[in-house]
Amino acid sequence: MQESRQWILRRRGFWSRKVRLLSPGPSHIARILSDAIAYRDDLLQRQDACVRVVAGAADDGPGLIVDRFGRLVVCSDYNPAGQGEALIAALEAAFPGRSILLRWRGKEGDQALRLRWGGIPAPEQILAVEDGLRFEIGTDPRHDFGLFLDGRMARSRVRALAGGGLVLNLFSYTCGFGVAARAGGARDVVNVDPERRYLSWGRRNAALNGTDFRVVPDTAQAFLRRCRRRAQRGAAEHFDVVVADPPAFGVGRGDDRVLRKFWPELLESVAVLEPAHAVLLCNDKAHRGYEDFEATVQAALGDAYDVTAVHHGREILGREPARRDPWYDPPRVLHARRK
Repeated sequence: MQESRQWILRRRGFWSRKVRLLSPGPSHIARILSDAIAYRDDLLQRQDACVRVVAGAADDGPGLIVDRFGRLVVCSDYNPAGQGEALIAALEAAFPGRSILLRWRGKEGDQALRLRWGGIPAPEQILAVEDGLRFEIGTDPRHDFGLFLDGRMARSRVRALAGGGLVLNLFSYTCGFGVAARAGGARDVVNVDPERRYLSWGRRNAALNGTDFRVVPDTAQAFLRRCRRRAQRGAAEHFDVVVADPPAFGVGRGDDRVLRKFWPELLESVAVLEPAHAVLLCNDKAHRGYEDFEATVQAALGDAYDVTAVHHGREILGREPARRDPWYDPPRVLHARRK
């Protein structure tokens, strides 16, 4: 009888943990926010700083990502069993005096995130700071916000490598890597992106930091194909650092649209260009699931390069880095160094 009672209690405990994983209640959400803020207190002291405040399961909130861009807080709940609009009250209590954008998934299988604003009214643009560099943060969720915070350590690595070099920044979006490279002493940066709107945004980011660089309105695929043709004629520019941070599905048509099909060509192009360094970010979960990204890059670049992982900072890894999140993974970041 006693053994049966213990079994029932264990089963109840299991279901209690499972329910908490799938749908944490309001008090649990408040505790998640409080613990995460306390863990990152030193990073949050500067009021205009960009900081990831909650990193999903690693901060006891599976599917819950909270980013603070200075005056703007963006909460994305990818867990289809999450709290949805009920998160607003906890966010307003945790981040008083800030604009809050909540994005949540309505149910399993929904691709689009639902939106709701809270806190104080949001201005059209916000200026925020990452590692001493100023960035214009947008408040139109259709175009994201101008800076992906899980790229912070990759930007720091590029900044450290860029001194005196010519940097190629592919899939540049709003040129965050370009700004970091110029801050690290790059003599110039070529930023490639098909969206002129984002390149203009990138030029504004450069101006905020007292610098400038080149922008090329084109797809990375087309740009690299031209580079390879020029390399065959001995007419290509020599890039000292190549940065590639492609979106999960890329841009273009056909095989160009699905980045895991373009990765072999991208890596072939890096090998042809022979930069001293390449910093590569992979956001394509399907590609990462089929094979080891680091082994794939090392095999493609061959013995001429040493390939090592760039580890995220503690704000991205969270309080319990070993806990895997079923709805979110930060990008894999690799540094390929020419021998």
